[in-house]
Amino acid sequence: MNQKRTITVSDVCQKWLEEVRGSVRSSSILQYDLVVQKYILPGIGNIPAAKLNSDELRAFLDHLLRDPSYHGKPLSVSTVFQIRTILKMILTFGEDQNVMPRIRLRYRIPSGSGRMGRCLPPEDARQIERALSGCQEPRLYGILLCLDMGLRLGELCALRWEDFDFDNHLLNVRHTVKREEVRTPDGAIRSRWIIGLPKSSSSNRQIPIPAHMENDLLAMYRLAADSSCYFLNGRSDRFVQPRSYQRTFREFLDREEISPINIHSLRHSFATRCIHATDARTVSELLGHSDPTVTMRLYVHTTMETKRKAMDEMERKRIHDA
Repeated sequence: MNQKRTITVSDVCQKWLEEVRGSVRSSSILQYDLVVQKYILPGIGNIPAAKLNSDELRAFLDHLLRDPSYHGKPLSVSTVFQIRTILKMILTFGEDQNVMPRIRLRYRIPSGSGRMGRCLPPEDARQIERALSGCQEPRLYGILLCLDMGLRLGELCALRWEDFDFDNHLLNVRHTVKREEVRTPDGAIRSRWIIGLPKSSSSNRQIPIPAHMENDLLAMYRLAADSSCYFLNGRSDRFVQPRSYQRTFREFLDREEISPINIHSLRHSFATRCIHATDARTVSELLGHSDPTVTMRLYVHTTMETKRKAMDEMERKRIHDA
């Protein structure tokens, strides 16, 4: 790469993909390739690499956020965030190869990325716990594992009975179900669900089993065919896919006449209740976060009751100091 004026952004992208191919997982390479082919090359691929500038990159990302040409609507902020992350890696590579100018891509994704999820109202959480207390159907009881133990949906779907350590009253979170991009013989990219390692090293964790759940879980465990079976469906050859379980959750909410809510909100509710009982570091470790600030910023919701208590305490101190 020494002809700066003839090398395009497309050339740099392809070279970068070749460079990282041996150092990251195949699923990551396929995801990088998908983003490059679907978004980056059509948008800026023909621009000479040496003439690329930050204004063009900001205009490109703005276009992705606002243009409804993708599936009839603009891209989600999470997708644009991913594109920006990959772009930054490509820019660093291009600069190291002396084919791109030094560009610091300071593009702020508009409000909406990294936003807090919705938290389940306390009365709905109590209703779910009442409905599932004593339940002997693992597929339904999984809802309670998300609400009262903070499991991610993928972690729940990957859970096997052997992950429960009843002697030590612990649940070992060691795997997750995640989507993997694969390339078919005709060159198309398809996705499939696989069992893989947790989201991060911090996600590989142990969670104490709540006392109010242990008897229910033990009763279901005694009925399980084998400890290697998946918790949700009792099979060893097939796991429940996340989309299928989301449907189970929606049907449960409908039967209980609880307002529709995303299943991930159960995890937010767990974090919010936890923070009132312990410190941020402990909550972070229970959730599998590496940084407590992520827990506090995205998962812990302040209830109106907590806000009122804070205001009452401030009023009490004001009167005392007067």
